[in-house]
Amino acid sequence: RLAIARSGAIGPLMAGQPPAMVLERAAAAITSREQTVASVLLVDSDPYALQAATLVLEQAGLRVLALGEPLSFWETLEQVQPDLVVTGAAMAGVSGVDLCRALRADPRWRELPVILMASADEASLAKEAYRAGSDDLVRKPVQREDLVSRVENRLRRSRQQRRQIEFEEQRRQLA
Repeated sequence: RLAIARSGAIGPLMAGQPPAMVLERAAAAITSREQTVASVLLVDSDPYALQAATLVLEQAGLRVLALGEPLSFWETLEQVQPDLVVTGAAMAGVSGVDLCRALRADPRWRELPVILMASADEASLAKEAYRAGSDDLVRKPVQREDLVSRVENRLRRSRQQRRQIEFEEQRRQLA
């Protein structure tokens, strides 16, 4: 099992699995190999943090829309419909924690992954961020490997959840 996980494959199939399970695993494997470029909405009123995070995520092959005006968040969210949101924790005019809380309260955006960026002096926000529904927290200034690995992890988990939901819906329709 460890070798399978390390190789990036999707778990072993046990003998006697129903055909639907085999097909679901095959479809998941094919889908995971497709090169789909994820979109990230990056929000921060700190222009240096915004520029650094944008550069890091674009170099990782992600499509990034950088928004330096947090008060335009909702209009931009509707237009872009991103796969993930990365937001500053404390911004001019609005809190990233409040944005996260509002996303979790909205049925359309409830499942959208959210990562907050917080500087060392904002460390006390971590508990509040997780309570608000944040999926993860990264420290400013962003470290390339840290930000990229956390974003990729959240995107991968989000895709897996969507595939599982789609599979269950298809199963219900066939039953």
